[in-house]
Amino acid sequence: MVCSKTRIAPLKQLSIPRVELMAAEILTTLMNTVVNAFGLHAKISEVRYCTDSMTVLYWIHKREEWKIFVQCRVREILELTEKSQWGHVRIRKPCIFRLKGGYCQPTL
Repeated sequence: MVCSKTRIAPLKQLSIPRVELMAAEILTTLMNTVVNAFGLHAKISEVRYCTDSMTVLYWIHKREEWKIFVQCRVREILELTEKSQWGHVRIRKPCIFRLKGGYCQPTL
């Protein structure tokens, strides 16, 4: 792992697709930072972005009039990435985490 970033969901209730869109935005910002940092020392030929949210992919790939929240985040994502860089990853059994002793451990 090169780096990681976390963010706590806002106090205002958001739909799961909106939270996943925020995660995609964080991913693009983080990857941009990593690529720029490695660009000084190594040539990175290709970067791919994956999400398990079909809704997020739809928002990224389609140009329609979304609500302001979605429009702003999609615009920021597309300023740093290309639509062709985004793909879907299928998750068979999502991990559910529980906090135990300060560490996140997967629940079986």
